[in-house]
Amino acid sequence: MRRTLIIAGALLLSAQTAMAQATPRWQSAAGPAPVSVLAPQGRIDWDTVNFAGLRWNMSESTVRSTLESHGYTFDSKDEDGDLKFRGNAMNYKAVVYALFTPDRRLVKTAVILITPDEEARQAYTALKNSLIAKYGNPSNDFHFFSSPYEDGDGNEVAAFKAGKATFSIYWGPYGNTRNVPVSANITKALAVAVTYEAPAWNAEAQRRRGGANSGNSGNSGGNNGGGQNGDF
Repeated sequence: MRRTLIIAGALLLSAQTAMAQATPRWQSAAGPAPVSVLAPQGRIDWDTVNFAGLRWNMSESTVRSTLESHGYTFDSKDEDGDLKFRGNAMNYKAVVYALFTPDRRLVKTAVILITPDEEARQAYTALKNSLIAKYGNPSNDFHFFSSPYEDGDGNEVAAFKAGKATFSIYWGPYGNTRNVPVSANITKALAVAVTYEAPAWNAEAQRRRGGANSGNSGNSGGNNGGGQNGDF
């Protein structure tokens, strides 16, 4: 399984898992409280929403020049033809993945902020506030810990690493699909992930799951280039 598909699939699964939580447990120092479901504000043309000036169906060369103009440095191209870039966003090292259809059109963008464990929640909150300011209230905002962990118990980092903490926010989905235009979450590795999906992503994801060679496993380090908070 290729690395970009693994990453994109994991991020999509995180959003879909949150969407499936009909009555999630929100545990905080003040005790359990329900997660609020927020109505989107205003009229957003989700077909145009993407990272750092990207647009769906862009060609590979245009994606590369657009990201480079925003300070991201090209790193590599994998077996699927998906592109990997490195840079900085929100004062953290960042890795950007641009995923393409077989006819070389952009269909998904994933951004990973490489945050120190103890700063993941702070970075996530800052990003979340930035996204809300730009796109309005999200469809859902999930923030809960599962037993035996609770917010404020001093073991939050362990909870994330054990898969017992869910911090996830998303806008969408498109119509009756499970594709979400924008989503963000804190991963088990205590990184902050943001994904942007085109309406066509679900069909492309299914196509990839049906084929698949083994993958390219590059690492996520590096500190090349730069980016701005407004890229999100």
